[in-house]
Amino acid sequence: MPLERRLQIWLYGLIFLSTFLLAIVDHDSPWPLTMLGVIPLSWLFADYLGWTRFFTGFVANCAAVCGFVYFVIDIQQSGPSQYLPPVINLLMILVMVLLLQEKQRRRYWFLLTLSIMQVMIAAAMNLHTLFSLLLFAYVGIAIKVLSLMTLWSETLRWSQPSAPTPAAPVAPASPEKTPAAPAAAVPATAVPATAVPATAVEALHAGLWRPIAMSAFATAAFALFLHNVSPRLQGDQLSGANNRRKLVGLSREMSLNDMNRILLSDELAMRVNFTNAASGQIYQVAGDLYMRGTAYQRYATATPGRWEPPIMLELRQPPTVDSLVNAVEQDIWLEPTPTATLFAIGPVFRTADTANEIQIDPRTQELIRLSPPSPQIRTRWQYRLGTTGLTSSRQLPLTPDPRFRDRLQMGNYYQEVRDCQFFARRRFPRIAAIAEEALRAADALGGDTIRKTRVLEAHFLQSDRYSYSLTPPRNTTPERDPIESFVADTRTGHCQYFATALALMLRSQRIPARVVSGYHGGEFNEMGGYWQFRQRDAHAWVEVHLLPSEVADLNLGKPDGELRGGWWRIDPTPSAQRDQDIIPSRWSQMLDYDEFTWAELLAGVGGDRPPTAGSNRFVEALRERFAFHADILA
Repeated sequence: MPLERRLQIWLYGLIFLSTFLLAIVDHDSPWPLTMLGVIPLSWLFADYLGWTRFFTGFVANCAAVCGFVYFVIDIQQSGPSQYLPPVINLLMILVMVLLLQEKQRRRYWFLLTLSIMQVMIAAAMNLHTLFSLLLFAYVGIAIKVLSLMTLWSETLRWSQPSAPTPAAPVAPASPEKTPAAPAAAVPATAVPATAVPATAVEALHAGLWRPIAMSAFATAAFALFLHNVSPRLQGDQLSGANNRRKLVGLSREMSLNDMNRILLSDELAMRVNFTNAASGQIYQVAGDLYMRGTAYQRYATATPGRWEPPIMLELRQPPTVDSLVNAVEQDIWLEPTPTATLFAIGPVFRTADTANEIQIDPRTQELIRLSPPSPQIRTRWQYRLGTTGLTSSRQLPLTPDPRFRDRLQMGNYYQEVRDCQFFARRRFPRIAAIAEEALRAADALGGDTIRKTRVLEAHFLQSDRYSYSLTPPRNTTPERDPIESFVADTRTGHCQYFATALALMLRSQRIPARVVSGYHGGEFNEMGGYWQFRQRDAHAWVEVHLLPSEVADLNLGKPDGELRGGWWRIDPTPSAQRDQDIIPSRWSQMLDYDEFTWAELLAGVGGDRPPTAGSNRFVEALRERFAFHADILA
C-alpha cells in the first residue's frame, strides 16, 4: 500500500475519533453526528475515487466564508457562557471543507491541527472514564499519524532530483596566440535522486527518527502543559437548558407532587466521605444516613399541598468546637444544583478547611452557599464540614439546638415554636380526629411529647393501614386538602405525604414539628470508601422539638443536647414499602470510582483541598486504582 494511502487512512481514523469525542459531549448540535457520516464518504469520493475536481479552490473558499458567517450568527444568538458550541460547529465546517479538497502536505497539517483542537474542546467538556480511555487511544493514533506524516514529507523531499551541475566555463582565446583546438564541451551532470526508504526500519536508519521523536515529544509536552493550565468545564457549562446532564438537588419550595419525578431518577446527587477529625482515619458508618437539607415550617394556606420556603432572617458561619473527640469530618462532592442549599449530617461545625461562603441559618439549621450556582455554569462543588451527629458509627436521631438558651432569654424561642405549632383545625378536621383516635386507642392522650410522637409514628408504619407509592391516587375532592384525602381516603403516597401528615397530626396536639427534605439511605462504594446518593434517595421526614428535660428522657447516651434541647428526627414512611436499596456490584463500584478519581484528580475539579504534606495524590490514586482492579480481576 502506498505510504500516502496509509497516511490518509490513519488521519481519517484520527479525525473520526476526535469527532466522536465531540459528539459524546455536544448532544444538541447536529454537526458532530453529521460529520461522522461525512468522513468515510469524503475519503471514498475525494481521495480513493479522486472526485476532487468538482470541489475547486473557489468553491472551498466560498464554503469557508459561509461557515464563518454561520459562526458569527450562531455566536451572537448564544449567551456569553455558551461560546464553545458555535466554535465546535465552525470546526466541523472547516474540517468538512478540507476533507472534500485535493490533499496536499499543507492540508494534511491543517486537518491534524483541527483534530487536536476538537479534542481540546471535548476534553474541557467531559470528565468520564470512557472519555479518558478514548483519549489514550487518540494519543496513540496521533503519534502514528505524526510518524507517517513526517516519513511521507521526508520521502517527498528525498525523491526530488537535485539541480543539474552546470558545465565549466571556457576561457576566451587570446588574440596573440594561435588558437588551440576547441576543447570538448563538458556536459551537465545530473545528480541521481536519493534512494527512498522502502520500510519504516530503513527510514529510521536513514535518520528520520529524529523528526519523529521531536514531533512526539513536542506533542506530549504541549498536552501536559495544556492539561495543567487549561480550566476544566462541565458539559452543562457550555450548552443550553436542553443539555442531557441535568441539575440535581431539591427545591426550597416543596410540593407534594414534586417528589414523583425526583424519585424516578438515577442521577448522581452527591458523594460523601467520612474521616475521624482527630486521627484523620476513615470513619466507618453503619445504618441509615440522613443528609439534611431544607427545613419547612409553614404549610401554605393559599395553595394546598405545598410547603413555603423558609425565610432566612439571619445567616452566620457554622460554629466551631473546642474538642475533636467524637467529631467526624465529612467531605461532600455535590453535583450541580439549582439552589444554594447544601446537604450534610447535622449538627455541623466549622473546620479549618470549611469555605467562608458556607453559612447556616440558626433557626432551621439549613446550610446555604452565599454564592449561588449559576444556571449556565454547572460544576461539581466540594466542601468540608464537621459533625458531632455520629457516635459508635451510627447517626444520632437528635440535632441539638445550639442557641436554645440565648433565644429563650431573648424571647425568640416561643415565636419559633408557635410557627411550628400552627395548625388550622377547621382546614384539617380529619387529621385532628384521626390523631386523637390513634392516641386514645394507645391510651396516650395525656402522655408527654415523646409518648405521643411514637404513637403517631407507629400509626403510619403499620402496613395494613397505609401503603407507599410514587403515584398516589388523584384527589377526588378538590375542595379538600390533599393531605386530608391522604389520611382519610386514599392512604397511599410517598414520603412527602407521610411526613406532612405526621407533622400536622403532631401540631394538632400542640407539639412543635416541621418537615425536612434531604437524602436518605445511599450506597457505599467499597472501592473509594465513600457514600453516594442519587436522586432516587431523596426523602422527607419530620423533626420534633424537645425541651432539655425531654431530651434527657430519650437516653441517647450523649448529653450534648440535654442543656439546650434539640430537634428529634422521626421518619414515618414505611421503609418496607419503599423501593429496596439497590446494592451496586463490584464492577459498577469500580466504574464509579474510576470516574470519580478521573474527575477529582486528573481533570482538576473539586481539588480545593491541598494534599497532605509528603504525599502525591496522583501517584497514590493510581496505586490504589490498580490495586482495586487487581482485586476485582482476582
